[in-house]
Amino acid sequence: MTTAPLDFEAISAARRERAAFLELLRRHPTVAIGLAILALMLLMAVLAPYLATVDPQALSPIARARRL
Repeated sequence: MTTAPLDFEAISAARRERAAFLELLRRHPTVAIGLAILALMLLMAVLAPYLATVDPQALSPIARARRL
C-alpha cells in the first residue's frame, strides 16, 4: 500500500495564512469584536425558531387590555 506524498508547500501556506489572520486579530481587536458580534447574530438567526416560542399572531392586545 502506498500513501500520497504530502504537499508541504500547501501546508506551510495554510499555516502562514492562519498566522497572518491571527496577527490581524491581535493588532486590531475591533476586528475580533466585530467577528464575535457577527457570529452571535448568526447563531441567533439559526436558533430563532427555538428562541421565540410564542406565536405573535395568537396574542390579542384588545383582549389583554380588557383584563386590566
